[in-house]
Amino acid sequence: RLGAMQILCTMRMIDNPDSALTLADMQFNLAQQKNNWKYLGQAEHNRGLIYKISGQYPLSISSYFKCLQYWVPHNYDTGIAKCHQNMANVYSRMRQTEKARMHFDTALVIFGKQQNEIQLGSVYNDMGSLYESVGNDSLALSYLRICLMYKAKQNDERGKALASQNMAGVFLRRNELDSAFLYMEVFSDYAWKIKRTSYIILSLEIYGEAYNQQGVPSRGRDSCMKALILNEELNSVEYESNNCMCLFTSYV
Repeated sequence: RLGAMQILCTMRMIDNPDSALTLADMQFNLAQQKNNWKYLGQAEHNRGLIYKISGQYPLSISSYFKCLQYWVPHNYDTGIAKCHQNMANVYSRMRQTEKARMHFDTALVIFGKQQNEIQLGSVYNDMGSLYESVGNDSLALSYLRICLMYKAKQNDERGKALASQNMAGVFLRRNELDSAFLYMEVFSDYAWKIKRTSYIILSLEIYGEAYNQQGVPSRGRDSCMKALILNEELNSVEYESNNCMCLFTSYV
């Protein structure tokens, strides 16, 4: 039952976070009854992910620290590294770059010892996203290229798409629109292929920003409005904020 709850919780995190949080609570209670340390930590880890998605960052960080209290004593290294990586992503969204870097480095050390190239590629992608968000283009592109190297080696279509999304963001800020559109297309094709709402929203948002920058605000408004309408399914505060800013820019 704990494993089945985990699958359901993971499936509902993006599209129905309230339902996912209920499942995480049920998972925690059942794991507590069974004295199962791994799933006690997993339930807290799930809460951390759900709170991150809903923009409740302090609650997310608190849940991740609680998760580590279950996993560290049992040396569950893979889980510990993933927890540090996800904590880093929350600090990244909070613009606390040094704390984010510290947790990313911890994840890199663990995954490096395991020679886990799949997860190493994922961490480098997130590090690229961190430095893209604070405007350090050289570091962002450096980490994203390392990520793409790993993802190409693994033939990881999802990983290549996510790294391409971040690359597009860097080139967009540098006003290198040809490169931005090239990488956006990779991510957009993947988003529509798997029909994942959150990815489609991100794709539309990036296209909206690019069209605004290109001097075609009517197309920018169209893309951002579509993203805003789609977000009614997710009710993400972060997506709503970004798309409203994109719309504002298209009218300036």
